[in-house]
Amino acid sequence: MDITLGEKIKLIRTEKKISLRNMAQAIKISKTLASYIENGQRECDTKTLAAIRNFLEINDAPLLEHERELYIARLWIWDDTLSADRIAEAAAMQKELAPIQALPYEHELLFTYAILEARLLIKQMNSDAACEKIASVEAYKDIADNRALKIYHQCKSVIYMQKSQSAEALEQLHRVLALSDSQKPDSRVTSTIGVVYYTMGNYYRAINYLERAIVEDTGSKVSALNITNMAFLVNCYIGIGEYDKARKLNDEAIRDLHCIESYADLLPYVMFSKGELYRHEGNWIEAIAVYDEILTYHKDDNLHSIVNTRVHAAYSKAIVLTKLKRLDEAQDTIDQARLLAKDNRELTIKVDSIYHLVNIGNPESAAYLEEVSIPCLRALGGLYKYDAIGICRELEAHYQKKRSKVKALTMACVIRDIQDELFLNR
Repeated sequence: MDITLGEKIKLIRTEKKISLRNMAQAIKISKTLASYIENGQRECDTKTLAAIRNFLEINDAPLLEHERELYIARLWIWDDTLSADRIAEAAAMQKELAPIQALPYEHELLFTYAILEARLLIKQMNSDAACEKIASVEAYKDIADNRALKIYHQCKSVIYMQKSQSAEALEQLHRVLALSDSQKPDSRVTSTIGVVYYTMGNYYRAINYLERAIVEDTGSKVSALNITNMAFLVNCYIGIGEYDKARKLNDEAIRDLHCIESYADLLPYVMFSKGELYRHEGNWIEAIAVYDEILTYHKDDNLHSIVNTRVHAAYSKAIVLTKLKRLDEAQDTIDQARLLAKDNRELTIKVDSIYHLVNIGNPESAAYLEEVSIPCLRALGGLYKYDAIGICRELEAHYQKKRSKVKALTMACVIRDIQDELFLNR
């Protein structure tokens, strides 16, 4: 940074709204000498500098060039700590590195610090505070280096994904890819793009990126990331009817799963893919057995992702039980799913929809499905549109049995419209 020590002192002093006279008096030097130091007409000796730092409360701030270089190194150690999910250690480093906030001229470092702080807040499940932190340094992003910009776009993509704004998340992720070294592709970014396309119901693009991510992650053939990618790929293959590919890949994922330390965390995802494969192939008894295994696995674990997987397992189990006409068991499973999904609006809508599907013979339930479930799931977009199509088909069959041709035709038209939306999204 092309700025003298004196200019730095002046910028800090004026930012704190302290007059030159008051600073000079506090550190027991003349106003003239203080002015000379700030204007670069006189060297600042060690004793005077220590007094200035103490008065301006910047003892721990990286004021000198060698301190700045050490600070930059610590920033990237902080980033690595966050990448390793050592959250307690990262929170301690946040406090250690906070003195940069006292240096108003350090725009580039202030940007990097704020973005890493936002990343920590996201990992602490505090996205609102992360949004505020990112917004506070938006003006500095044009001077940030590539590494900091990548983190900036990654943070924004996570926030958009948490808000179910998939298109905006994809835009940010593609910007991360553009900033990445083409010789060293970031498989995690490629994987995340694939997952976002999957949640949008765009299976073919999801497959493209997920397969690329597996190839890019060549450093460790058997890794948590690769197994996660495999689980999503299995669901994509199921979505396009490639059941043989899905079965082969799911078997491979289950085999590899036992080779990694995070076996327990990933098992529900891989097992859920297996259950979905059985369900779509019509092997309903086998599917129920898998869903039951997921619902009892780590039953007391409140990890958000595991709870969500259990909700989806209960939802799919209720669908299968309904098809088997085991309606009392379906109702019990719905109650279980509703309890698990109580804090998630999207999942609650899905669970309530299954309840009304079980009771579709009741006019009130049929009306709920038409007027609430289908519009809500359709508006949520992505995979929820496939749920909406499934409900439409059940309603179409229901109205055909009741010889209500107009309503059955209406459902057929809604199915076609949603399918058109999904096709355009590809």
